[in-house]
Amino acid sequence: MGQDPTVLPRHTTDQGEPVTPRKTEAEARAAVAAMEPIMAIEGREMSDADKELLVELIQGTTTIEEVTKIIAREAGYEID
Repeated sequence: MGQDPTVLPRHTTDQGEPVTPRKTEAEARAAVAAMEPIMAIEGREMSDADKELLVELIQGTTTIEEVTKIIAREAGYEID
C-alpha cells in the first residue's frame, strides 16, 4: 500500500501554513515579464534591481523577511 499518486503533496512552513512550491529561475522570470505589460498600462515601472529581487522571492531563494529588511534599509531605517 503506497501513497496515492493522484494526491499531490502539500508544502507547509514550520507553522503548518501552506506554501507554493519553488519555481525555477526561468519560471520566475516569465512571471515577472508577464507583469510588465499590466504595470505599463497602469503607468508603473519596476527597476531592474526590484525585478531581480522579485525573481528571487518567486524562486524562494529570498524570504519575505529578507525583502522587508532590504526595503526598510533602502527607506533609511537601521535594522539588524
